[in-house]
Amino acid sequence: GIYNVCVKLLDNLDNASYLTDQIEVKAYLRLLNVDTAYFKETDYKDKITNIQFVNNIDLTNAVSGKDPYILDEYNMGMIKGWLELNDATNNTYDLYIGSNTTIYAKNMARAFYNMPNVSEFNTNNYLNTGEVTNTEAMFYNFGRATNSFKLDLGNQFDTSNVISMSQMFRFTGRDATNFSLNLG
Repeated sequence: GIYNVCVKLLDNLDNASYLTDQIEVKAYLRLLNVDTAYFKETDYKDKITNIQFVNNIDLTNAVSGKDPYILDEYNMGMIKGWLELNDATNNTYDLYIGSNTTIYAKNMARAFYNMPNVSEFNTNNYLNTGEVTNTEAMFYNFGRATNSFKLDLGNQFDTSNVISMSQMFRFTGRDATNFSLNLG
């Protein structure tokens, strides 16, 4: 997002002028597997079947009684994650990760580790990984237990600075009979 920074310049005591300058503030995604309650709580983790990155923070359909989680690096609320009920019969959820600006990441190691029931993952081009240096086991065992699996990393999925990507896709979509993969 762009935030306006106003600097007051005093020409003299009677006359003040203002200079407006714009600076870009990046929203960095916190390391998900370490800090995020949605990924640590088994009650939800094993019931998430769809993960979408979106360019808003619309909590209208968020699961009631489950507060959205602040996912940005500095806890400013620039990036939030929330669950929406996907299928009441099977008690499954969609996880939305949203921001009003592009979401940047620095470390994605084990970010979506061991989420076997996710059948669809889509960054919708809102996740920029150009600064990421570690993607070890990022999608390890991800979507393994689904019949149909779709992984769309979008056109901002950049691994040019990644130093380690060991086991990044190990067992990803392993049991799927219908498998779709877009690596950007």
